[in-house]
Amino acid sequence: MRSRSLLIGILIPVVILFLHTQDTWIQVAQYEVLLPVLPASFDGFRILHMSDLHGKMFGKDQKTLASVIQAQQPDLIVCSGDMLDVSEREEGAAFLALLRALDQRYPVYYGMGNHEQTLSLLDTEVFAAFCENAQQAGAILLNNETASIERQSDSITLYGANTMGSHYAEDGSVCWLGDNYDLPTMGELLGHRQENRTSILIAHDPKWYPVYAQWGADLVLAGHIHGGVIRLPFIGGLLSPDRTWFPQYDAGVYRSVGLTAMHVSRGLGDSMIPIRLFNRPDVSVIVLRRQSR
Repeated sequence: MRSRSLLIGILIPVVILFLHTQDTWIQVAQYEVLLPVLPASFDGFRILHMSDLHGKMFGKDQKTLASVIQAQQPDLIVCSGDMLDVSEREEGAAFLALLRALDQRYPVYYGMGNHEQTLSLLDTEVFAAFCENAQQAGAILLNNETASIERQSDSITLYGANTMGSHYAEDGSVCWLGDNYDLPTMGELLGHRQENRTSILIAHDPKWYPVYAQWGADLVLAGHIHGGVIRLPFIGGLLSPDRTWFPQYDAGVYRSVGLTAMHVSRGLGDSMIPIRLFNRPDVSVIVLRRQSR
C-alpha cells in the first residue's frame, strides 16, 4: 500500500510538470522553402513566423519569448493573426509586451486573424487603440494591405489578407467553415498580386490554401489550427478550432497545390481548448532559398 502511495506521489508531479512543459516550453522549428522566382539577394533570407499568441505570456514582460526570437537572428518577423484573445477579454497587452521586449530590433509584419476581426466588430475604439499602440511599438499592420520588402537592389511583396468575419462564423465570434472564400472575394478584399515578383501572403486560416494558390501566392504563412491541439504520432493534429477532426493543414510546410508553398504555424497560446499535448508552443524560422532553373 505504501509503495503504491509512493508511486502515485511521484507520478502526479511528473504528469503536472509534463503538462506544464507542453504548454510553456517553446519549440523552434526551421524549414527551407524553395521559391523559383526569388531574387538572388533574398537567398537565405530568414523569416520568423509565429501565430496565435492569444494573450499568453512567456516570462516576465515576454522576455523569454523575445530571447528565443533574438537567438534565431531573423531578417523579419511575421505574425499571422490571433495575437490577442477576445474570448478571454485580452485586448492585446501580451503582444504589446512582446513588441516592447523586441524593441524594434526587427521589422514585424502583422496580419489579422479571427480574434482581431471579432474585436474590430465588437469594439471599434478598443481595436483602433490596440492597432495604434502596436504600430507605435514597431508592428506594421497589414489589414488587406501590402508592403514591399527591400534588400540590396531587389524587393519582394508581403500581403496581409484579412477575411471577413463570416468566413469564420456568422457573428464573427467563433470559428467554423462559414461562407466560401473564393478568388473573386479575395481579389475584392486584397486586390491582385503583382506580376513577376515574389509574393508572400499572410493569411490566418490555412483551409483556403487552394484559393491562395489560385490567387498566385508563392508562399503562404498561416496559423489558426493550433497544430491540432493534441498531436498524435504518425497522424498529426487531432482537432481544429472550427471543430474539424484531423484538419487537413495542421502544421509544417505544404506543397500540395501547384507551385504555392504554405507554412502553418502550430501557434504559441491556447484559446477555446486550453491544452497542448505533444504540441509545444511554436516559433518557426522559414529560410527562403532560390530554386535554380
